[in-house]
Amino acid sequence: MRYGLFGRATRLGSNGCHQPRHVNKTFTGRWSIRALLGSQGQCTNRPASWILSGTLHAADLRVRQSNSNPPLPSVLVIEEEPAILSVIARFLKESYSVEATCSGSDGLRRMSRKDYDVVLCDLHMTGPDGPEIYQLIRMERPELISRFVFMSGGAYTPRTEAFVDEMKTENIEVLAKPFSHSKLLAAIDDVLASHQTQKA
Repeated sequence: MRYGLFGRATRLGSNGCHQPRHVNKTFTGRWSIRALLGSQGQCTNRPASWILSGTLHAADLRVRQSNSNPPLPSVLVIEEEPAILSVIARFLKESYSVEATCSGSDGLRRMSRKDYDVVLCDLHMTGPDGPEIYQLIRMERPELISRFVFMSGGAYTPRTEAFVDEMKTENIEVLAKPFSHSKLLAAIDDVLASHQTQKA
């Protein structure tokens, strides 16, 4: 099966995503998980600007076939474009326990309730974007910050450029779109390996 470099969202149906129609901030101007947890809305079927590049080989899937194996690592995917979200989630579900959302506020809601092994988060989003989500988690769930992998389609502002530079110093991967299946798996495996080392 081959994924094209470009594509459009086509009848994705209900994917359970929630995108806030209104942006709520505290009076200090900072995002608050508590302020955002009640936000709900609906994803839009916008054209996908990219889809995972490369060829999907059976060897890449690394499917765990035995039910006696340990639970699959949990991955939360936060990506605003539904077509991209669908492709990434469908690919990762072959090897991981995946939850996916196209809303930053819904991603925060999920992280407030569950410890994910990996958080794959888009950098540029409406509402709380990648940097805002990261700063909130740093304050309220600091044990999760080392589990982030960011995705970016470019178009950096001075603010996002500074954030990407900060992530480099903290050894947090920022994947440039489009990226290959193998590069995505390698970034996830690096987070999982680091997590296991911290447990040891």
